[in-house]
Order: sequence, then structure tokens, then C-alpha cells
Amino acid sequence: MLASAAEGVPPRVRTWTGEEWGPDSSPATLVLRHPGAFRALLIPPTDLTAAEAYIYDDVDLEGDLVATLNWAAGLESMGAVDRLRILGLARRLPDGLRRHERGRPRLWGRLHSLRRDRRAVTHHYDTGNEFFSLFLDPRMSIRVPTSSTPPNLSRSPRNASSISSAANSDWKKACASSTLAVDGALWWSMPPATTAWTRPESR
Repeated sequence: MLASAAEGVPPRVRTWTGEEWGPDSSPATLVLRHPGAFRALLIPPTDLTAAEAYIYDDVDLEGDLVATLNWAAGLESMGAVDRLRILGLARRLPDGLRRHERGRPRLWGRLHSLRRDRRAVTHHYDTGNEFFSLFLDPRMSIRVPTSSTPPNLSRSPRNASSISSAANSDWKKACASSTLAVDGALWWSMPPATTAWTRPESR
């Protein structure tokens, strides 16, 4: 029912048992990791649910992610009757979420108030420098190139060296501009040609 609800080629599906079905011409394969995976992907029917099913490894996607997202966007045009029918079928599927409520931030107060947003940001970003070191440079900063040439994101030693060198250049430019030390962290007004951000050491 879902496969025919949107235009384009839907993804193939492979279950935790290795069974697979779907069109051979599909640009991607949706991998269901366990019996409750498809229910975890659909209920409740929101973008957040689908994202968390991927994050918590209920499902995986092999192949063209963009093409799959474009196909999924077409499901928005599904009629109300078909939506209810699919949700009814999904609720009959096994339940076995890998996400846990204890991992969510406990938020209260007015939506987007300073206090509520501070708690949300702290929950998601105060994860320790071990995590941020996976994709930031040795100074724990990130640079956003303004060149039209896409950056090389491979993790080869040669490329890592060039990224570090470019980051050093950005830091020199930043420090040559106005600087302000606030609570042990370095903040600055960036020159127009570059943008950088650094996360202070965890406390």
C-alpha cells in the first residue's frame, strides 16, 4: 500500500532474516533490523519518529538517501482514509522500539522560551569532546568554506592535514579580527570571507 501511495520508485525492503522484496530498479534498500522495526518507523507518524528509528538502529538505508526521501515526501499527498488504514495495520505489527524515553530531555515551560531551549540545547550538545572530535579539527572548531568547490571530507592523513592547515588559517584571521574572552571561551566577530565555530572544553 505504501509502495503505491507516492510517485517514483519505492525502496526495496530487507528484513532481519535476510528476506528481500521490492523493485529491482529501486535506488535504495530499507533494512528492517528487528521484528518491531517497521512499526518503529511509522508510529507515531511524524518525521521525528522516522529519524529516531534510523538513529536508534531500528532501520537502516542502503543506497540513495536523497532519492528515498524524495519518494517519502510524496506520501504527504496520501488521503486520510489510506493513512488510517496504514496506521491500523502498523499497530498490529510487533512492538520492539530500541529508543528509550530516558534518553530524551525532560522539557517543560513555554515552547521556545529561553529556559526550555537552553535545556534542549544542553541535552543534545553537551556530549563531551570525544564525540565532537570525530568531525571537528584538532582545535575543536569547524570551518565553513565559501568556495564553490565541494570540500573533500575523506579521513585520509593527507586530507586531515590540509583541513587542519585551513583551520589554522581561519583562526589567524579570526584572531586578527576583534576578540573577546568570555568565561574562558574565545568569541569573535568573523571576517566576511569565512565562518568558524568552536566548542569550549566540557566541564
